[in-house]
Amino acid sequence: MHAVLIAVALISRLDVVLSGDGWTAPDAVLRLVSTHAGGLYDRQELDRDLARLRTLGILYDVQARVDGSRVEIDARDRWSLMPVVGLRRGGGRTTARIGATDHNAFGKLFTLYAELTSNADVPFLGGDRLGSLVYAEIPRIFGTRLTPYASWTREFLGFDAFGRSFAFERSRYAVRSELRYELTDLVTVMAGAEGRQDRYENGAAPSTDTLSALAGFTLGYVEDLVSQQRGKELKITGEVAHTGELTATAQARAYFIEGRHNLCLQLTLQTTTGASESFMFHAGGLREIRGFSDAYFAGAILVRGNAEWRADLFRRGPLIGQVAAFADGGYVGARRGAVSGLDYSGPIASAGVGVRGVVIPLARAVGRIDFATGLVPNRSFDVSFSGQQFF
Repeated sequence: MHAVLIAVALISRLDVVLSGDGWTAPDAVLRLVSTHAGGLYDRQELDRDLARLRTLGILYDVQARVDGSRVEIDARDRWSLMPVVGLRRGGGRTTARIGATDHNAFGKLFTLYAELTSNADVPFLGGDRLGSLVYAEIPRIFGTRLTPYASWTREFLGFDAFGRSFAFERSRYAVRSELRYELTDLVTVMAGAEGRQDRYENGAAPSTDTLSALAGFTLGYVEDLVSQQRGKELKITGEVAHTGELTATAQARAYFIEGRHNLCLQLTLQTTTGASESFMFHAGGLREIRGFSDAYFAGAILVRGNAEWRADLFRRGPLIGQVAAFADGGYVGARRGAVSGLDYSGPIASAGVGVRGVVIPLARAVGRIDFATGLVPNRSFDVSFSGQQFF
């Protein structure tokens, strides 16, 4: 009888108790949960609310207490206004990034991000070899199931170290907007639009302007647990350009925890009917296939996978020390009209090791050093310094 009463009891009061180094507002937490005062108590819904809060990477030690008809959500938060830093040297190229990000802007649990990137040999002193990314994302805006996202990108790529007989530069300007809606606790649908301008120097490829419609869905979710992640997620996105080209991306992620060990898996498939340089996919670098230079590979078909084992070695006060071993790989093909990247179609493989330092009071702050070597199609070496965990 007691279990039945609990299942149908109305929630008379919902409180949020926060501690930690951040400044999250309790009403921001209430915006992100479906449980509310005056509603029926549903333990499964409450558990999903707690998981949703963990996916943000801001709150940890998230739990709930039920006392009669009163529900209290307890959590600790992190300081979230952080610098964006990165430096890589390998394959005859230096890449760097600086910027700032806040995944809890104004204590309201939404994201503002801005970074400046450089592909010059001496970072940020290479003339026009600069790129930038600015985006904003507001989960569950106004307490609804809607999440708007908007970004502006200027991406610079200089293709001058890939064994080509000539060098050229590409600048891409892109504006993207998305609106996501949570159909259920596990399924989110998306619709949006993107406008791109691609400009090439040295006559390498014709300039292209593209306007595309976007649609997709996400199944599942991944929770951030201080230094580890758990969960499974599948994300599929389709894009149709105003000129008729079709592009599709499927990404699957899975994270498993066993004690201090975290196995992290990611598989991405990208394909397009486009035949021009502007539609080619690129791989190589810290975010994709480590051990090779950024955009070292290009093709209309790109499959890439990442497998990484992370282990927490120690916890000293606010710091968690980790080691990591990883293997990256995939396949690039259908170069068609590609003029960038290595003139190569076939398998890709690399491997490496790294060390991590997770600063618990700082949101998504992971100091990392990665040492990676390219194995196929050729041997290379890359060392990277960064302040983020990328997958």
